[in-house]
Amino acid sequence: MGHSPPHKHLSTFPHHKHTPDIEESRETNIEEVLKVVEEKLKEG
Repeated sequence: MGHSPPHKHLSTFPHHKHTPDIEESRETNIEEVLKVVEEKLKEG
């Protein structure tokens, strides 16, 4: 399995999320991550 290139262009590097685009990630705990997941599911 290969590694993704580093996303140093993001202000939150090395933290990022695939939504499916590469985006900055400021979520710091599981509750915040689950909120993002829930919002993405509602959009779909």
